[in-house]
This record gives sequence, C-alpha cells and structure tokens, in this order.
Amino acid sequence: MKNKLFNKVIAATLTGVITLSVCACGVGSSEAKESNTGNSLPVDENDNEAEQQTGEVTVTDLAGREVTVTLPVENAYLGYYYENFLAVVGPDAFTRVKATSLYDTEGYANTLATIYKENVEGYADMIDVGSTLQDNIDVEKLIELDCDVAIMGQYQYDAITDKVELLEEAGIPVVIIDYSTATEETHIASTEVLGKVFGVEDRANEIIENYKAGMEKVRDIVSTIQQSKTTFHEFHSVIGTYSEVGVSDFSHYLFGSYLAQAGASDIAFSLEESSENGRSTTLDMEYILEQDPEVWFIIGGEAANDSSDGILMGYNVSEEDVIQSAKGLIGSRPGFDNLNAVKNDQIYCIENNTLRTLRDYIIIEYIAKVLYPEEFADIDPEKEFEEYSKKYLPSIPIDGTFIYHLKVEDIQ
Repeated sequence: MKNKLFNKVIAATLTGVITLSVCACGVGSSEAKESNTGNSLPVDENDNEAEQQTGEVTVTDLAGREVTVTLPVENAYLGYYYENFLAVVGPDAFTRVKATSLYDTEGYANTLATIYKENVEGYADMIDVGSTLQDNIDVEKLIELDCDVAIMGQYQYDAITDKVELLEEAGIPVVIIDYSTATEETHIASTEVLGKVFGVEDRANEIIENYKAGMEKVRDIVSTIQQSKTTFHEFHSVIGTYSEVGVSDFSHYLFGSYLAQAGASDIAFSLEESSENGRSTTLDMEYILEQDPEVWFIIGGEAANDSSDGILMGYNVSEEDVIQSAKGLIGSRPGFDNLNAVKNDQIYCIENNTLRTLRDYIIIEYIAKVLYPEEFADIDPEKEFEEYSKKYLPSIPIDGTFIYHLKVEDIQ
C-alpha cells in the first residue's frame, strides 16, 4: 500500500430526468486509455464545445419538480457544486454563469476559490448575491440580474422555498440539483439535468457512464468480502480542538455512504436508528474506545486549520503540512493510543472538497483498497484520479495533498 495518494496531481476541484426534444453536440472522439481496472476513460484534451441550442427543454429536477428552461442558457445563477459544473459543462462553463453565492465555496475553501479565480475563465466575473448559509441571499438582486435560469442545491431550495415563487414569477426558472446527498442516483440525476439545461448531454452521459462503471467495479468486489472491517470516521471541519470528536455520518449519507459502499462496518452505523438527526452524529470518546475500530478515516481541509485544530489538506498543501497539522491529535484523546487503528498505523486522511463530486467514486475505491488491499489490488485510484482530472478539469495543474496515510511515529 502506498503511503500517500493523489499528492501533486493535475486536478481542479470545486466542489460543488427528463424530457427533451433537442440533441447535444458530442464531445470530441478520442482513443481511450485503459486503466488496470478495466475501466476506460477518454483523455482527449480537445473536446468540441457543444453547439448553442435553441428552443425549450423540460427537466425533472432533484426536488421532483418539472421545470421548463429556454435555450440557450448564457447567463445562469449557480449556487454551488463548482467542480461538477465545470466537469459537466466544460472549460468555458463559468462564462455562462452571471451570478452565484460565493460564500458557499469561498467561506470554506478560500484557497480553492482563489485558484479558480485566477485560472478558470469567467469565474472572477460572477456577481455575488449572498448565501442561504448566511441567511442573506438577495432574491431581488437576482431578479434584477435577469438570469436565464437559477441552478440551486437542494439545501438552498429548502432554505428559501417561499422565495422561489418570486423568481419564477419574474421569469427565472429554478432548477434544483443535489450532489450533497452523495448517492449514485442523485449524482446521475443531477448530471443529467445539467447536461440537458446547458446543451452538453454527450459530455454529461460520458461522465455518468464512467461513474457507473467505477461504482459497479466496487460493488462486484465488495460482494465477495466475507468479513467487514470496522471503521471510525470524523469530519475535522467543525472541531475547535483535538480534544473534540468530529461529526460522523450514517450509512445513507455522504462519507457514511462511501464507507458502506466500500464494504466497511462503521461504528456510527449501529446508532443510526436511534438518532434524531437522521444524517450524522458525534460519537463519545468512551464509545469509540469500546468499539476499538480497525481503521480510522479523518476528513480534513483548509478550513479546519484556520484558527483551530484539524487535519490540513487540499490544494497547495504539502505532506509535511499534513503531518504538522496532526501534531497533538492522539495525545489530546486519552486512550486513543491503544486503539487498534492507531497501534497498527491505520489512520487515513481524505480532503473534504473531493467529496460531493463526480470523482468521489474514486474516493470509494480508495477506501475499499485501504480496507481490502488484496481484493482491490488491481484497482489504481491514483491513476483514475489523474485521468479524470486531465479529461474533465484541465484548467489548472496544481500541487496538493488530497489523500494521505498518516503514520503515528510522524505525529507524536
């Protein structure tokens, strides 16, 4: 097993069906590269841009609403899911975005936003209209900007459902997508919606087929696993000090669903039915020690280390930065040095902004390979990560650390 993965790769992250009577121009043909997983991913960098389409398209969005949009869409509002939008719509995607909610990305990943601002055409020209996360989204301003369509995340729609009607009455159709739930179904449905609304169905379908193939490989191998490994995972984006335990997701939501699909038996899953939250929980130290997980996954990112403890990961972050950010982690948690995961050097860090993306199937592959290295010996997540980045996120070659195997001896 490699000690690190996805360090210094070409990537760009921003994180981040349907009836139709028009057809999209296909992405350029290319010779597919064969990975050693048997999964083909074209890597031609000279895709043809989709031709502008006219007319109307009707989609069923992720809130189950039928919405009709006039084509072509040239001035959209896009609330979040920047990476997925760029991957699906193409290199010029942000030249077709007029307004956005900057805080939803820049408030949690400023380095990431700066990279996009400096390298992605159209990003710096977007007009900020506030955020539902800060309860200051300016619907009136959005109406004044006269956008062709408003693409919102489910979480935004839930926050301002009463104001959506104002936008629609002003002639701005509202389309809901959802990559945060992080299921294969919602990923595919959201990608189909973007493909149809922006006239890039062939590109969207190519990404969908690649995603489905990756997930199918994992399912096939996991189905042969006889004994599941036990895991503990936590998000470090919301802790103040290492003496606090981060949030853990349940089996049907975000990282919890990744673990479940990778064949893990996470110690949070047994608490799912009794939880009032329904999506996640914060585990007690005593419970973690009692369960004694075999593998420990930590979801880190740049926001975690602004002025508090937490594993630092992401763009422009070196391995040494990750190690330094982890100093004091185990010592701040009495008894953790006796966990099997710690004694056996089974601590793995994953960068938060790779979640909720159309390449998160590679994260699931990585988790599965960590848990079952022999069964997943022929899977090469690092190669797939690089291929995906080159094909669908070619804008910026950037150094960073997105996955890291943390060694206890390095952080004590």
